[in-house]
Amino acid sequence: MEPPSLILYLHCDCELLYNQNLPILTHSLPFRTCKSLASLCAPILFKSLRLEEVDLERLRRLADSSRTLGKFVRDLTVTVQKDVVTDWELRMYQMLPHMPNVRSLTVVHEREDTQYHSLLLHFVSGFQYLEHVTLREANYNPIFSNFDHPNVEISQTFFHYFLQTILNAHASRLRTLHLYTLLPLRAPVYIKIRDKTPKLQALTLTTNIDVELRELFADSTPWASGQTGSLERLTLHECGGAHVGNFARNVLRGVYGPNLKDVNIIACGDNSDTSYIPPSSTPVHASIERMQVDHLGPWELSALSLIPTQDVSFTRMPPESVIELTVLLTSGLPDSDGRRIGFSGCNRIRMNPNLAPGTPMEGFTEDVKCAYEGLKERCQRREIQCTWDAIVWGNCLCHSNV
Repeated sequence: MEPPSLILYLHCDCELLYNQNLPILTHSLPFRTCKSLASLCAPILFKSLRLEEVDLERLRRLADSSRTLGKFVRDLTVTVQKDVVTDWELRMYQMLPHMPNVRSLTVVHEREDTQYHSLLLHFVSGFQYLEHVTLREANYNPIFSNFDHPNVEISQTFFHYFLQTILNAHASRLRTLHLYTLLPLRAPVYIKIRDKTPKLQALTLTTNIDVELRELFADSTPWASGQTGSLERLTLHECGGAHVGNFARNVLRGVYGPNLKDVNIIACGDNSDTSYIPPSSTPVHASIERMQVDHLGPWELSALSLIPTQDVSFTRMPPESVIELTVLLTSGLPDSDGRRIGFSGCNRIRMNPNLAPGTPMEGFTEDVKCAYEGLKERCQRREIQCTWDAIVWGNCLCHSNV
């Protein structure tokens, strides 16, 4: 059993906050004891640092401590204020040169912040070991239906400036990039993620691929991380421009590389999408170990069924998709040899006991009940383990109860 977390504050000249797997301790120490203990504990206690708005006196003490302790910081979180006092911002960001060993950076920002925050961008671009970046919108809410289109031009937002800076300075080193935001990428930024990140292992895009990027996202240009085989985890959440048929075709072609382990396709696509299922004769150059799909229509399900996948989770599926899944597991899609079974290589299917409307299984129509019974029978025949433990990803307005 893992012990609980430690939260240790050292006051006077320095103030340290770190979360470790140790018992909880909060203590204020005399000046000499504090400095002696700090010198012993600093490599552990100062590993993770969160910079956000505090009073100037506390900020001054932290700035003083950073001159000697900043070298121990590996994980840095910065909360960017949209409207901030220049003196406060200057003091906070001038600590960053004393943290040369940062490897993981999380930046929290306001959605429509149009300030450049030049000091932050300047110092962040100088980090020599940065490999993991997360950009998170303040008050982030993944429910796309609540998203009001921004009142500012995307290319003039801090979101855009920051990504440009990170990719220009660190693209060749990046291993993870997670965007928990509701702003779309512009084409030049998307292309840099695709072409300039050969070491990328994990990527999260949340609403960032909009309909305007649909054709570019559908393009079969191999990703740099796919060519090196580094990309293992890919999440597309509420991306309107992520056409599922085109995505399935690109997976098969090896656009994202041969080593995909975890893929999440959550409520992607747009009502304007036209049905497209890749030819079942498409050469298979890649497979997926684990895939979760959510809000998937029958034709989208058919497209994804061409991808060899070991473990598939289905959540918030409309009844007609359940019926389609049963068919795919039996006879699959037309092929030159007659039929091709869907989800080849699958050894586990996870489902949620509620369908899209949140209706329990007892409320299904007879044809859906028959489909479920057929699904169980098909799984048994193919020696696929079928369980009802699929975890619903996030939430949405249309299905808030599942």
